[in-house]
Amino acid sequence: DTEGVWLTKGDPLFELYSPELQVAVEELIGARKMSESPAARAQAEVIFRSAARKLELYGLESGQVSELARLDQAPRTVTFLSPADGYLVMKSVFAGSAVAAGDMVMRIADTSSMWMDTRVFEKDLARVQVGQEVAAQVDGRQGETFSGQVILVHPRIDATTRTALVRMEINNAELTLREGMF
Repeated sequence: DTEGVWLTKGDPLFELYSPELQVAVEELIGARKMSESPAARAQAEVIFRSAARKLELYGLESGQVSELARLDQAPRTVTFLSPADGYLVMKSVFAGSAVAAGDMVMRIADTSSMWMDTRVFEKDLARVQVGQEVAAQVDGRQGETFSGQVILVHPRIDATTRTALVRMEINNAELTLREGMF
């Protein structure tokens, strides 16, 4: 409920009331009930798989879909779970907010690897290649060295500074690096 909190995969994020979601859950439950009849089992399995896929496309985990299939009727709201470990870096909804299909309601950042951007002088660019191993230090963690590799050497040279952007992906498994460090 607060930007900056750490989330673990599977943590509840929010509950959503949606008529479309309720209908999709009802389809899933109906298909499960229909499959109990031997005569309709084949058709019911196709409908069940289709309804389950629809719910997964809405953002539900397969375990949640299985739990919903066991219910007798669709719940009024459905809880959405964190799809990954990471920090909640953006939250645009609050209790009672309305959302539309396609709205970004939250953004979770996995910071176990981070990008470090630097500027390399034009005369030194020949010594930098994508895939090259790098070691980096940051002011906020003096004495520590972080390893990674070059993932981008930008093709454009800045006319004022005569430098190009070089992006490195740095291993941050200990989560010691923070966005915006120098």
